[in-house]
Amino acid sequence: MSSTESVRLPHLLQSIGIRFDGPAAERGGEGVENLLQAEYQRGYDEGAAHVNQQILEQRNEISEMRALLFENAEKAVQTAVGEVRGALPKLVVQAVRRLIKDFEWSAESVARAAEDVLAEAGIDPSEIELRLNPRDLELLRDLDPSMDERHPGVKLVGDPRLDRGGCEGITRFGKIDGRISRKIDRLGASMGGSV
Repeated sequence: MSSTESVRLPHLLQSIGIRFDGPAAERGGEGVENLLQAEYQRGYDEGAAHVNQQILEQRNEISEMRALLFENAEKAVQTAVGEVRGALPKLVVQAVRRLIKDFEWSAESVARAAEDVLAEAGIDPSEIELRLNPRDLELLRDLDPSMDERHPGVKLVGDPRLDRGGCEGITRFGKIDGRISRKIDRLGASMGGSV
């Protein structure tokens, strides 16, 4: 079945015929609407599928970029932690040196430093020369005026080359280094840093 419509024109051409064949023509005007609706739906579905595919690809790209970002961030953190761990002993030693530089030593602290050197010298510290900063020597004598009488084998000597708070012991077997600077160096070495 077919249908024909005529259109009148004001010019020489008197009419044009449009002919619809096929299923849309069989259903009349409603068939054209259905055909348009079906084509619209097909276009919508294809567009939605294309957009969904793009969204999926973008999600995958974002996921890959996020994984790379976290991997790079983790590497940067590990590098920073390693650098801080490497610098920390040196910073600690520098801070301790600055604090000790102006530290006011007590007589008890000086006595403990002297006792440490005597203990390192051995059970019988006879014939040992104990060298201290002259100000520390005064503090030690003020704390224990009878020290020379109680320890006749220990000779106390003021040595201005030595920093405050430490001392050296000189025996016939060698020197015992109880200087503060040496103790700070050992502290830095025990923390695994080069100072």
